[in-house]
Amino acid sequence: MQTKKPSAISLFAGGGGLSLGIGQAGFETIFATDVETSSRETFAHNMPKVPFWQGDIRRLTQDLLKGFLNGKTVDLVVGVRLAKDFLLSEIRIQVTREIAFFGASSEWWSGLRLHAF
Repeated sequence: MQTKKPSAISLFAGGGGLSLGIGQAGFETIFATDVETSSRETFAHNMPKVPFWQGDIRRLTQDLLKGFLNGKTVDLVVGVRLAKDFLLSEIRIQVTREIAFFGASSEWWSGLRLHAF
């Protein structure tokens, strides 16, 4: 009997390292996004079958995301936000603020039934 892998989308995906890691843990990455051109190019090389949107995540709309997902459901949202200009303690504060920002003001995930973030 074939079972469906749990699905994930990757924010701040970079070259796909986290997506490759969660793939080894049994997840299927079904969408990824990053603002950098070099990230898009590297991700496409590492995971050519995964839809990738290059752009500022603050401009990612629910309709745009639904178009990429093509009816697939999302079980997990992962993301790594590197902040090269911050000290380690400041990185924790910045990441916490970004998660709070997305939770409070972004509508792109409001239609998703997430199991984990």
